[in-house]
Amino acid sequence: MTLDGDDIRRNMLQILYAQMKQSPEDPWVSREALSRLLGVTDEVLNESVSHFEGQGFLDAEGDPWEKVRLSLKGVTALDARARSYCPNL
Repeated sequence: MTLDGDDIRRNMLQILYAQMKQSPEDPWVSREALSRLLGVTDEVLNESVSHFEGQGFLDAEGDPWEKVRLSLKGVTALDARARSYCPNL
């Protein structure tokens, strides 16, 4: 099964959100780890990171970026979405 751009971005947000929740003191995920977990090329990964960074959902470190994490805006949006599906969270 081939993932489209939306699926890749959704999976990327899930990975970053899980990292933030599991390890809030170190929420960064490296480029290599994301590429391996998503099974995508650097080009596809860069496009997805640029998409969310432009919306303010991600913070990227390095030029070119070496690691990425959810921004406060990204965490807030995903927390709200999680609560809307599971109000008891």
